[in-house]
Amino acid sequence: MPSIVRAEYLSYLNPSRNSDKIYNLFLIAQDDGRFSCMSEYGRRGNALVVSTICVNRTRQYAESKLGQKLASKRNHRETPYSSAPDGRRQSRFLTEFELPPLRNSEADGSDVQEKTTGAPPTVIAEPKKPKGLLNAGQFDSLEV
Repeated sequence: MPSIVRAEYLSYLNPSRNSDKIYNLFLIAQDDGRFSCMSEYGRRGNALVVSTICVNRTRQYAESKLGQKLASKRNHRETPYSSAPDGRRQSRFLTEFELPPLRNSEADGSDVQEKTTGAPPTVIAEPKKPKGLLNAGQFDSLEV
């Protein structure tokens, strides 16, 4: 199973420009001894976009690509990124890639207790969508 060898978490915050960005870089070791470099970026609080930098390369090549991208983000003249201590919590890629291991009691089901109330589960109905044309009885500015 592939594993993350190195992770770098960067962020850029500029309140005067209403800018709060995240950029995360990952070096991933594949099962066959090759390496890949992935990144994810976007605004804090939104879904981050996952991007591939290189795939199935030597470790030296993948690390050089990661280093180049890291240096370009940190030394950017308009939006210089800095290390983000909370970047691990913001990473969607990391949470999908590394699932927490099950504890022994969860794996064998010894601690699991099923909760039953006797009542049937509540089904929440979706709001009905209007049929036909909206505002059919009103004039549109183009009709006058």
